[in-house]
Amino acid sequence: ALAAADITISSASISWNTYGQAGFNLRYIHGTDTVLVENVKSPYALTNLDDADDYYVQVQVTCDEDNWSETLHFVTKQAPATIPYANDFEAKSGWAFINGTFGNVWAYGEAAHNGEGTHALYISNNGGAANAYTTGSSAAVYATKLFQFEDGVYNFKYDWKAYGESNYDLLCVALVPDSIELAATATGTFSLPTGWTKLHEANKLNLSSTWNTESFDLIARSEERFSRNAETD
Repeated sequence: ALAAADITISSASISWNTYGQAGFNLRYIHGTDTVLVENVKSPYALTNLDDADDYYVQVQVTCDEDNWSETLHFVTKQAPATIPYANDFEAKSGWAFINGTFGNVWAYGEAAHNGEGTHALYISNNGGAANAYTTGSSAAVYATKLFQFEDGVYNFKYDWKAYGESNYDLLCVALVPDSIELAATATGTFSLPTGWTKLHEANKLNLSSTWNTESFDLIARSEERFSRNAETD
């Protein structure tokens, strides 16, 4: 009954069945780091966590230190980005991956980069070791970052590279309302869902084996202001 509750951008409450007065150790894995916390009680508060990141937790009875529980996986919530926002991807910096259980998924690492650094976000079929994908397996997966906009004009500028085919294996960059719950899905050809705002002129980004820089201006207006202007214009 290992469970995570009250998950925030930097903390989570971990609970489990205690079976009387037994003592417990807890360990959690974050990236390549494993942290051991000895002699803890349920529930136990994990704090000082990174936002929008994966954590894997196990517990054990202190009198049976050869055995650990099954692994609990949870993801911390995203913190809104500070605007103006810039990221060279030399750190994952709170980007969340929605990969489901598919084989071709978003990863962060050193297998691809634009030449101005050593890291990037990219699609991988082997946990990030290579920027490669397996053909014949269709999926839509997402790398996301949370933004909160005031009324105004914003410029989005980013580097991208994607080849693929004319109707498959493509990249799309868009603003998606945070009321929409994204989920990785099996799909064929991709079309932009209703309510999404595409952040590039072309319908999709692909058929390029070299790095490109995209620049796109967006006017942000609140729904209240938009409605008021519609009534008076």
